[in-house]
Amino acid sequence: MQSNNLNIKFHHIGFVCENIDKYKLSFTLFSEHNLGLIFEDVNQNVKVEFIDIKGGYKIELIEILNEKLYCPIKKFVDRNTSGFHHLCYESDDIDETLLKLKNNNFRLISKTTNGFEGRTICFLTPKNNPDGPLIEIISNKV
Repeated sequence: MQSNNLNIKFHHIGFVCENIDKYKLSFTLFSEHNLGLIFEDVNQNVKVEFIDIKGGYKIELIEILNEKLYCPIKKFVDRNTSGFHHLCYESDDIDETLLKLKNNNFRLISKTTNGFEGRTICFLTPKNNPDGPLIEIISNKV
């Protein structure tokens, strides 16, 4: 009998915003230090900045790089301006995690193998609740 337990650990909360510099000021009081990983994903047309929050947690701020090009968060920004976007978990075995999530009625929305820190990145949503929560699964750091 196969176990449905996921071998994952919490990595970050994704927060979409129009302008990272404007919104990161809101998190300054809660952060361990001001600078975190900054990454431009030209394939997804987003810029991200990670902020290490006190207690060992991370917030990922996400903005659109080029408004004239397709971006998967554009509709979210148009509707909400900013806000909570997703929960992210890191997996030791991303293929096994994806299989277990699919077997538990999650639908794969996107997968890329060239994410931040060389990671594979997958976004999923529950089939029975397409409004969320949006889940991101990332592979271990390369």
